[in-house]
Amino acid sequence: MNAYFPTGIEQAIQGAIILLVEILFGFAIQKNQNKTRVVMAWGLTTIGVFAMFLITLDQPPGFRMIVLILALLYGMKAVVATHQMTNGNALNFVQWIAYTVGWFGMRPMVFKKMGQGRIAGTGRLIRKGALRIILGFLLILGARFFWADVNDGMPGILKIPVALLLLMPGLSLVLHFGLFNVMAGFWRWIGVPVGNLFNAPFKARTLAEFWGRRWNIAFTEMTTLAIFRPLKARFGETIARTGAFVFSGLAHELAISVPVNAGYGLPTTYFGIQAVAMAYEKNWKRAGRIWTAVWVLLPLPLLFHPAFIMEIILPLIK
Repeated sequence: MNAYFPTGIEQAIQGAIILLVEILFGFAIQKNQNKTRVVMAWGLTTIGVFAMFLITLDQPPGFRMIVLILALLYGMKAVVATHQMTNGNALNFVQWIAYTVGWFGMRPMVFKKMGQGRIAGTGRLIRKGALRIILGFLLILGARFFWADVNDGMPGILKIPVALLLLMPGLSLVLHFGLFNVMAGFWRWIGVPVGNLFNAPFKARTLAEFWGRRWNIAFTEMTTLAIFRPLKARFGETIARTGAFVFSGLAHELAISVPVNAGYGLPTTYFGIQAVAMAYEKNWKRAGRIWTAVWVLLPLPLLFHPAFIMEIILPLIK
């Protein structure tokens, strides 16, 4: 777990200052109705990410991954808001903090309804999320137990994949399908109409459905509002879709390759494969769950490449 802690308090304070500056400047930008506010928001994102990159050059990969993701997230919150919050419809400061810090979704407008009363389905979301968190932790504990006590004498080429078969689903259950559901339930309890950010992805029958409506809806919202729609309006749908996948690849390079300083290009290649397969499936009438699963899962080692696995994932159970 040392991979997830900064080497000193100074680095933690510097990272916190960068994130705080992004939050405060993002609030000011989304209230500004000047036509340059989109450029200002992108500038804030670029500067925030680059500053975080510089101050974490010598930091452990897990810590570096977390703060780089947060720097990108908080900056993109402002970018998305400049596209969606128009005509003086900006969030107040409390709503902005709730949207930016308290939720991973990318629809700021829904936080205008905060405090308007409980929305149906709150309890079910929280219960479902809590159950998945428990199940996820059991899988993670199983992976730790296997790594420490069960695998003596097993070759590393087998030991690591077996551990990952427990650890990766466990992490996804805790975070994607657990914590995010609990958070959604909390916000619905106080009137914010948010929903699942991971919506039964195993039911997807096409890649377009998987990436567009079921897996990481927050990222889909972000790329749609900040990348796809602006590019489509100016250059057309083909370039817009290509741009969205290129941005996806670069964002995952920042989160996966940069923290370990290795594997550059592999996450972008993964999303390039997704773009090609998605374009092809339009002309193939037999796309279904197996088709979708094969294209998502088979090239997954390109996304979660060996350096990322060894330096960020496996330290969780070592």
